[in-house]
Amino acid sequence: MLYQWDAAARIIRFSTTADRIKVRRLRNDPRASLHVSSEDHWPSAVAEGEA
Repeated sequence: MLYQWDAAARIIRFSTTADRIKVRRLRNDPRASLHVSSEDHWPSAVAEGEA
């Protein structure tokens, strides 16, 4: 998944199509999280918010 972080607005944007299951799930329950890890998978970060 490709995403873009807008630090000034504190928003993460990602691209998908409306017929995907993740879109239907987020419409039913807008709580979302994004896990980002490094290439060696040790350092990581999780962003949580409302979609």
